Parts: sequence; C-alpha cells; structure tokens
Amino acid sequence: MQLRMLSSLESWFAPPGAAGPPRWKTLIVLCPSIYPVSSILGVVTRPLLRDVPPWLAMVVVPPLTLAVVSYLVLPWLTPLLSAG
Repeated sequence: MQLRMLSSLESWFAPPGAAGPPRWKTLIVLCPSIYPVSSILGVVTRPLLRDVPPWLAMVVVPPLTLAVVSYLVLPWLTPLLSAG
C-alpha cells in the first residue's frame, strides 16, 4: 500500500488514487471562486459586524468564505471546468 500526501486542494480535482492537477490549474479554479465569495460575504456581513472589533470580523469572514467555497462553489465549479 502506498500513501500519498495531497497538498493544496488536490483532493477536489482528482479521484482517490489519481494524481491531482498541477498547482497552477488549482490556482486558476480557486482564484475566481474565492475572490467573489469573500467580496460578497464582506459586504453582506459588514452591517452585521459593524459593532464588533475589526480583528474579530477577520476571524468570522474567512471561515465563512471557506465554507461557502468548499460546500457550494467548488462542487459546482469543478465539474464545469474539468477536462473531459
């Protein structure tokens, strides 16, 4: 049995046991998915977090961004951009 440590988000883009895509391809998928989500969440959460210290808002928004990207955006975007 061979154990292979995956780096980055390779597991999103390759079936188990297969090699993941090059890191530059992962970057091409992640940038257009993370940037809009973090921008939208920043605008949406600003009124809700206006009375909270900025450092605390920075603790709240990134995990929300990662959750939305991981559970909503990547499952939709990955097959759309897959090669085949």
